Amino acid sequence: MGQNRSLNEMKKRILVALLGIGAVSGCQNNELEIPESQSVEYHAKIERIDSKTTLDSDRNIIWNADDMVSIFNRSTVNGLYKVKPGTEGDTSCTLIHVSNPSDTFIGGMEMSHVISLYPYSDKTVCLPASEGAYTLDGIEIGVSQTYSRDSFSPGSFPMAAVSTDTQLSFRNVCGALALQFTGDASITSVKLQGNAGEKLSGEAKITVMIDGDPSVEMKDNASETIVLDCGAGVKLSRTEAVRFIIAVPPTKFASGFTVTLTDTSGKTYEFKTEKENAVGRSYLHVMPAVDLEDAGSDLGGNNPGENQGPV
Repeated sequence: MGQNRSLNEMKKRILVALLGIGAVSGCQNNELEIPESQSVEYHAKIERIDSKTTLDSDRNIIWNADDMVSIFNRSTVNGLYKVKPGTEGDTSCTLIHVSNPSDTFIGGMEMSHVISLYPYSDKTVCLPASEGAYTLDGIEIGVSQTYSRDSFSPGSFPMAAVSTDTQLSFRNVCGALALQFTGDASITSVKLQGNAGEKLSGEAKITVMIDGDPSVEMKDNASETIVLDCGAGVKLSRTEAVRFIIAVPPTKFASGFTVTLTDTSGKTYEFKTEKENAVGRSYLHVMPAVDLEDAGSDLGGNNPGENQGPV
């Protein structure tokens, strides 16, 4: 058994060494063995607006107890961290390592910074891109998001941080579009599609840097739609508009976009705007309220003012 274990460890080292060949600046060709039982705790704070959690009345993002984060602790090892009990419910929290009892050591290549990404995915890969910049690959921006009242779908709003120590200042990667409707129906889904074929969901690559905002690049096979799943139905009101918030990668929507709602009876309502409506990074773009009876009318938008602002 000890002989097999040594052989498996050797295979891991060989594989890691091969993956590290040709790594660019910022990644040293020194193999690391990182204990899975790391005791390092990280202090994480979030840029103003939501990420995957909940927006409060001040458009702040707060940490939830079940939030999971990828942390690349100065190496290409993707460490799984969670919110420390008792530190959730605020814009700052403490992140602790989640141990994996099946492995004692994991091989990785050394990096110059601590890179972190919410939400956690075991498919996420981090590699240096240039001096002080890193690429996070294996990212998925969901084509289907789940309705959450006055907030985003859990896990739909990625954020990233680059640090030289245990203090992590997360910056939002995406922006958000808030659609507002009145009427008598109960809505089961809201579909968003750009009029110019913009890539809105699916596979993406994120670039982060020590000094600067993150950027996202949608891949060629990404989807041109996002669907907000409203479950059994979200009841609209005649007197007060109901808001549907969709997380969107930074997108200009130079020719506008089209929104299709479906209600519990299967009836669809289509609204369209051909005006430019830009959804910027960490920005909440709020559209004017419209009634379902006006389906087919122009959604409008592109209205700078109190309805729009940083998220």
